[in-house]
Amino acid sequence: MATWTIAQLEYNNDADKGVVIAHWRVSEVDGKYTASSYGTQSFTPDASADGYVAFENLTEDMVIGWVKDAMDAAEIEAA
Repeated sequence: MATWTIAQLEYNNDADKGVVIAHWRVSEVDGKYTASSYGTQSFTPDASADGYVAFENLTEDMVIGWVKDAMDAAEIEAA
């Protein structure tokens, strides 16, 4: 099973700190072999949107969900 982590978050400004880039890493171990991939995913935050979550309330699982929703996570995990 692949393990996802968020290495870093970049935000747009100090006022609303909307995440504009998430740096992610995914890795998987198969016996003695390990494979990993690193990338970034861009976002366009809207602090006035329903469901907007303040930067200080974000969890890694939440951001990983955003990253997976924005790209073909299954294809990356299978590579």
